[in-house]
Amino acid sequence: MLFRSLQLHRDGTAEITLSDQVTAGAGGFTFSDSFGSWKVTGPRTLKARFVNLNFDITGTPAYTGAAVVDYTFQFAPTFQTFSASCQGKIYPTGQDPFAPGATPYVVFDCSYLNGFLYKRVPLP
Repeated sequence: MLFRSLQLHRDGTAEITLSDQVTAGAGGFTFSDSFGSWKVTGPRTLKARFVNLNFDITGTPAYTGAAVVDYTFQFAPTFQTFSASCQGKIYPTGQDPFAPGATPYVVFDCSYLNGFLYKRVPLP
């Protein structure tokens, strides 16, 4: 079973943790928790950009660079569920992913998110 945790903070910062991130990260690499920023871009719609660290664990674990992932979250009218989509790029070690002209070595989408509604954690 896969669990996702999205935390949006009032100050515009955010965090995502995926329960499979150490076994099935993007681009065939494992990755760290994702930290980033979010903003409202439309009715019940948020855009967020997250950064995480990537590691190749096929041999001796090695840092392989940083990923930048852009998400769109569309909330239901009740704000109790949302759908998500994303596009991501992984940049090699030593490259600033935010520098003009930065070239990723992996580009991916999050098609595995399509068709799922995510729920807010209920309180007792």
